[in-house]
Amino acid sequence: MFLCLDKSNIFNIKLTLWVACILSFFPRETFAQAPALGSSQSFVLFTAVGAFTANGSNVIYGDIGTNNGAYNVPGSITHAAGNVHVADATSSAAATDISTAYTFLGSLTCDTTLGTPLGNGRVLTGGFVYCITTAAVLNGNLILDGQNIPGVVFNININGALSTNPLSTITLINGASACNVYWHVNGAVQMGANSVFVGTVIANGEINLLNQVQLQGRALSLAGQVSANKNQLFGCDGFGILLSAELLYFNAKPIGSDIQISWSTASENNNQNFTLQRSADAKSFENLTVMAGSGNSNTIHHYSTLDTDPLNGNAYYRLKMTDFFGNISYSEIIGIAIQKSFTFQLFPNPFGSSISISLAENDANQNYVLKIYNILGEEKLVQPLTESVNNIATENLISGIYFYQISKNEEIIQSGKILAAR
Repeated sequence: MFLCLDKSNIFNIKLTLWVACILSFFPRETFAQAPALGSSQSFVLFTAVGAFTANGSNVIYGDIGTNNGAYNVPGSITHAAGNVHVADATSSAAATDISTAYTFLGSLTCDTTLGTPLGNGRVLTGGFVYCITTAAVLNGNLILDGQNIPGVVFNININGALSTNPLSTITLINGASACNVYWHVNGAVQMGANSVFVGTVIANGEINLLNQVQLQGRALSLAGQVSANKNQLFGCDGFGILLSAELLYFNAKPIGSDIQISWSTASENNNQNFTLQRSADAKSFENLTVMAGSGNSNTIHHYSTLDTDPLNGNAYYRLKMTDFFGNISYSEIIGIAIQKSFTFQLFPNPFGSSISISLAENDANQNYVLKIYNILGEEKLVQPLTESVNNIATENLISGIYFYQISKNEEIIQSGKILAAR
């Protein structure tokens, strides 16, 4: 049998092959998406309708509360960051925004259907919508791989309840962020004792966190009671960064010719290090030093370091805090003003056809400027000082008395009287 093709068919086949070839060079479209959480983004544990209960001693970073239900706290809460909202304007807005986010997540098209249990070393990569068509269990360790794609999102949609077994964990690798993981759960959620859970859960049912659960993200319910039991709950800030170290104080003070910068934390969550940064204008910062954090801790830690070459005049400092997953947050900016004691040596005095000005080695290239005035206040010479020893020609200055000023950024550092003699 012979297959006969006319010219139009041949053209169509060639066009199809050409398009397929071109498309093969383009990456797959990312379907996973983050919902707009609105007012609910600041909450770490919340229910729109139901009771809020906290038993035992809990450490909580983020807002908590209920929009319609009892607020029962027979245990204690160390509220490292955030506020309590019960049936107020904030909780009302959050309840509405949670419902909108839940609907959005449920509308996403599935890329991959998973079986249960989750975990047991399974690796999920970001940028996909994963679905489980029944109730789900998390066992062992589930690994979420961000593949070093900035801001990559994970969506896991579960058509049923979600439970995590005791000691189960979720591990983030290659830039994955807890604040970019979203769980849509059509049912209740129970997190097993001593488990570590990562991501924002939006559930259509009650949420129960058993003893010693660590949550990195959010647990939000449309309808059902929520309960914390001796837990550590770490929410996300408005920039999608996991709240980590609680600073008790951060200050700077002069110690001799140095500036001592000190800070203390009440607790830390996966805190890898602090980077002390400095600025002359509170806008552009430079790194001064890096100090190791305390990882995970609920005890007070004190830190201190010296700026041994401080800026003259106003200086501003802040802390850049980096966790083990690469998430970054910043402290408040603090300022301090000091006046360095400068002594610039001018010689000879009286001077002839030239004058020399010496600076300390570490003061060279600091934008110092020499200005010389006659007794009438007329500016006769302007010269930048860029070397440790600056030799300046003065043959155009006639004999007589002069006054000099050395300034930086138009701030006078040193001034005095000099004499020209021929």
